[in-house]
Amino acid sequence: MKSKSESATRRRFLKSAAMIPAPYFVGAHVLGRGAKAAPGDRVKVGFIGAGNRAFLWRQPKLIIETVGMTNAQVVAVAEADKQRLDQAKAFVDKSYGNSDCATYSDFRKMLDRKDIDAIFVATPHHWHAVMTILACESGKDVYCEKPLSLTVREAIRMAEVSRKYSRIVQAGTQARSSHLMAYATGLVRSGQIGKVKTILVGCAGQARYMDVKPEPVPDYLDWEMFVGPAKMCPYSSSARWGARREFSGGAIIDWGHHFFDVAQWGLGAETSGPVEVIPADGKDIEFLTLRYASGTDVQLHAKENKRLSTGTTFVGDKGTIYTQAWEDYVEFEPKELGFEYLKQQGRSIPKEFLTNESGKTVLAIQGPDTVPPTKRDDFSRVGTGWHIANFLDCVRTRKKPNADVQLSRNSVTLGHLTNIGLWTNRRLQWNPEKFEFPSDKEANGMLHIEPRAPWHL
Repeated sequence: MKSKSESATRRRFLKSAAMIPAPYFVGAHVLGRGAKAAPGDRVKVGFIGAGNRAFLWRQPKLIIETVGMTNAQVVAVAEADKQRLDQAKAFVDKSYGNSDCATYSDFRKMLDRKDIDAIFVATPHHWHAVMTILACESGKDVYCEKPLSLTVREAIRMAEVSRKYSRIVQAGTQARSSHLMAYATGLVRSGQIGKVKTILVGCAGQARYMDVKPEPVPDYLDWEMFVGPAKMCPYSSSARWGARREFSGGAIIDWGHHFFDVAQWGLGAETSGPVEVIPADGKDIEFLTLRYASGTDVQLHAKENKRLSTGTTFVGDKGTIYTQAWEDYVEFEPKELGFEYLKQQGRSIPKEFLTNESGKTVLAIQGPDTVPPTKRDDFSRVGTGWHIANFLDCVRTRKKPNADVQLSRNSVTLGHLTNIGLWTNRRLQWNPEKFEFPSDKEANGMLHIEPRAPWHL
């Protein structure tokens, strides 16, 4: 029999768990588990980009996921690579049993169409801001793949334009539509692991940019359109994959947008940010640290460090919660923290538990809509179906999406601040309300890259 104190503790836990804010979830019918809506009732969707994230990568592929939705119809694709464009069209047409999918080498012609409701931006990083802004200005709602932006200034502008034109803009951080991540971050916010002094963000290391050897431009690629707002450079396959600062902020904002976003979520600091960037000094500060006014530190554990666990770890004085955002995977310590989630999902409490790297017994839970990994670091990407469904539903209802652009502006900024901290290697003060480094001209200069004409923010 449980003691009165144990029962009281259990009641307090259940009460706090029930009060945990959850994302805006949608019904399963929109994921292809019911009859399709009539053609006139479907959200008409256009895709900009038909490369790895949109179509070619192992999983999940945005075009394939969206074609399967009951309340959407992909009607057009724009892409600077004609091979990828033709492949995407062939798939869409085959899926719908027609030849109606329009194709564009210049995405602006697609934005001119009045019959398209929403745009998916699935291009390299340097295009995200310009395309999202132009889509909003043309009256389209936008699902923009992560990272939201190449720079802090771009993220600010994207949020401003979204609000100015009353557009729905969802960032592609799919953990925001995960029941499991909502539960885990809610436990952190409600104090179930005590005071959180440290959050560890495990990510790939600093971006490595290089001078690349020019190569002939493939005859199927419009290199001028691919480069777009970035500084013009000779074509090379390495440059195309983000080996230049003008194209990419590296894995710290690519992977990091997921993991920093979960950190902000758990902290309940989504409308704010850190106040200081502190580089590692080999003494008191072992890792680059983002410090909040509350005293909580977010530490970057880059891949060069052997203690890397890719994801976000909340370290409290009463427990620890480790999350891997794109895998939809969480480890709870103490293990009892995850029991209520299993109960809510109608899942059984396991008879055996894992032991983490610190020797603690943990309850490991995989989200219900994810393919389990074959080993600890072989992360299977969590399906984006729920996140896309949330976006499409918000296009209809005008509700705020789970990864709203304003929220995502703040979380992607953490990745940008981390990069700037690594590049300057000095202590920096940060004003999260004004999005600037007080009295630091050099650091402020790293917040923006001026787009190449005729493109602008």
